Amino acid sequence: MTKQATRRALTLTLATAMAVAVLPAAAAGYQPNKNVYVVNQIDNTVSVIDSNNRVSATIPVGNFPQGVAVSIDGSRLFVSNGFDNTVSVFKTSNNAKLADITVGNFPWGLVASPDGRYVYVANANDNTVSVIDTTTYATVGAPLQVGFEPHSVSVNLKGDRLYTSNYQDNSVSVYDVSKPAAAKALATVAVGSQPTSVDVGPFGAYAYVTNSGSNSVTVIDTKTNQVKPAAIAVGNQPYAIAAAGIASFVTNLADGTVSVLDPSGKTYDTVAVGSTPDAVTVNAATVRAYVANSGSNTVSVLTPIKPGKDGKKFTVVTVPVGTFPAAIASQLLP
Repeated sequence: MTKQATRRALTLTLATAMAVAVLPAAAAGYQPNKNVYVVNQIDNTVSVIDSNNRVSATIPVGNFPQGVAVSIDGSRLFVSNGFDNTVSVFKTSNNAKLADITVGNFPWGLVASPDGRYVYVANANDNTVSVIDTTTYATVGAPLQVGFEPHSVSVNLKGDRLYTSNYQDNSVSVYDVSKPAAAKALATVAVGSQPTSVDVGPFGAYAYVTNSGSNSVTVIDTKTNQVKPAAIAVGNQPYAIAAAGIASFVTNLADGTVSVLDPSGKTYDTVAVGSTPDAVTVNAATVRAYVANSGSNTVSVLTPIKPGKDGKKFTVVTVPVGTFPAAIASQLLP
């Protein structure tokens, strides 16, 4: 296939690829949650963006919220409150609070397991990960010891491998979490400078790490825990990544852009968004990427389109939210 044909194929299949991961869950009988949830760090709130790109609700949360995750079935919302050392749980059907769970010191990123049984929380000041049982809303087992100042956490499709990006020691910690209450450390993988985010793609073959200090993305082979030979060059200060099948979306904090990478790691497009984009999620139900812009108090909504004469490959809609949107999440891509 020629390069031109490859690019055409990517354009035509991008929307399908962003949505394909919902198919197994749909077969299991779940109902897609089309909402996107945005942490407004200064306001201590979460904005709820509906499928019409409107803020439909604002949820009060804890003090200095850092991270947000949605359960696999879309029914529950989890928010880490950095100054409270807690995770708040909400019912997404009515935004009612279900629980506040004490975790480690300064909880940052968090992720729900694919089976919905557990939530993993990176505690930045403890260098640990707390494991929450979602049936009891209690932590289980001893906190997992990871690298220095973990910012982000991700799990694979099977739910048996966990990855944290450790900002201060330029590494990724890998754990076997097939038994979450008795997880086992497997590897510490050296990556680039100041890794801020890690995401395992829906196909599970690779983990992708944004290195904010070296303007690159490291790709880790999840079978061997070895890095691919050459890091992927992106924009200035890449801060977050959402790996969505045939495309990965990387926010470039200092550029006000998003790099869209194809499966080979080449840049398919660079999309201008708001100021200081620091978080990104892909919602397969709406087939859109959502970017939180902490410097402009907005979310940019990217929808893939067939390029026209102007060469644009995405439409961009801007949604005003609260003050300093620092994290964003939608229903998990299983």
